[in-house]
Amino acid sequence: MASRATLAASPATVPATAARTPSTRDPGRTISASTRPWKPGAMMSAVNRAYSCPPGTDATADRTCPPALRSIARIAEVTSGDDMGRTLRHPPPPRPGSLALVKRRSIIALVIAPAAAATVALASGCGSSSAGGGRALLTPAADRPAAVPVSVPRLDGPGDITVGRPGARPTVVNLWASWCGPCKEEMPAVQRFATATPGVRVVGIAVDDAPDAAREFAREVGVEFPLGVDSDDGVADGYGFTGLPTTFVLDAQGRLASTWAGPVTESDLTALVDSLEEGS
Repeated sequence: MASRATLAASPATVPATAARTPSTRDPGRTISASTRPWKPGAMMSAVNRAYSCPPGTDATADRTCPPALRSIARIAEVTSGDDMGRTLRHPPPPRPGSLALVKRRSIIALVIAPAAAATVALASGCGSSSAGGGRALLTPAADRPAAVPVSVPRLDGPGDITVGRPGARPTVVNLWASWCGPCKEEMPAVQRFATATPGVRVVGIAVDDAPDAAREFAREVGVEFPLGVDSDDGVADGYGFTGLPTTFVLDAQGRLASTWAGPVTESDLTALVDSLEEGS
């Protein structure tokens, strides 16, 4: 399967001309970028090219393009300002009542909520340079999808880590990578929260990362909570994510209650967990 393409850029520009960025999971595949500033409609054109819509096609309207691509292009078009081009990532899986997004590999960072609370959030992600300032998507208890148990290999020992299984405690799932600067900035806050809140299970999962690099990252930062590595897109397929870092909060029934796109602080995590009781 084709590897997920990722690209981190500043709000207004993308990396150097002809820069070739190897994919972590598919070293033979690269992505290229231009130094030209993004302009309105430029992201939509990139979407067209990526999914082989005919040149000049308006992917927001043309019926020859997949319906999900038209939806993605519409979002790309309206986010063609400061937020455009920051993170290119994997979409969430389709759920009843939500859009069925294109393929398993997409180039736009999206979270699509159930119809009862339809909201789209773009991650500030690894194009960002300071912890905090992410965006939250909260799902009321009545609208939360059924639990989706996901198991990933442990990074810090033998066996697997499973999230999304009903249990006695809520779970915070933090997605990160050793190559993600904001992930390194936020990780001490996640560790402080884990230490201060024993009633909440905290799990870190490395995404698109080499296990050795991820272990070294965790050692340097001083992570003590359980760590796994998403070696086969289990978390991406189970929950979807918007770029790195991303944090999910699951209620005690294992259901996805909230998604935090971007760097998270200890107070952010406390507020997200507190919202579980308010929304139950």
